[in-house]
Amino acid sequence: MGRRARNLTGQRFGRLVAKYPTDKRSGTAVVWHCECDCGRSCEATSLGLTSGRTKNCGCIKKDITGFRYGRLTAIRPTDQVRHHTRVWVCLCDCGQECHVPLGSLTAGIVKSCGCLSKENWEKGYERMREANLRDSLVDGTNVSKLTTTPNSNSKAKVKGVCFDAGKYRAYITFQGKRHHLGRYSTIKDAEAARRQAEDILWGEFFDSHPELKRDKK
Repeated sequence: MGRRARNLTGQRFGRLVAKYPTDKRSGTAVVWHCECDCGRSCEATSLGLTSGRTKNCGCIKKDITGFRYGRLTAIRPTDQVRHHTRVWVCLCDCGQECHVPLGSLTAGIVKSCGCLSKENWEKGYERMREANLRDSLVDGTNVSKLTTTPNSNSKAKVKGVCFDAGKYRAYITFQGKRHHLGRYSTIKDAEAARRQAEDILWGEFFDSHPELKRDKK
């Protein structure tokens, strides 16, 4: 006597709900009449249903439930089709739900509910604001000039130090005035004099303008 077939009536398998067994067989497996969440009906074998191989009537070509795409986790498909692909309900890491076409997810076009673009815009705006502050004159000082690199033609290769008549001469220009800091036998001594002047002149300036960020290079 053959083994009694398992009763799947009313059980859900993905988007399919088994309604009743048909008289058809696929090998030894019973073919069941099922209804899909999309509203269509189909037939599926008991083995295909219980093994998880058959989860819908064919309305969804790819099941991405639980897959992550950037900040988004695919939750469930909808009945909508946009740009020739199924639209999925996704949960963003920020807690918001959104509807995204499958093609936009797999292609990496959409990676969040929109919060990522907002954050990137805010970061870009902040960088631009800081750049504008640094490039503008503050108390007669062009802030961007305070952190520029030495002239490529300089033999000393240290900002504010030049080689002059066998000595290393240190200087600093601040608010339109050049301060000569002396001549030294070694580049190390000249650089130390330059650094000391920076700490005094620039330090007071940045202390009085906390909205500016000082980049010590």
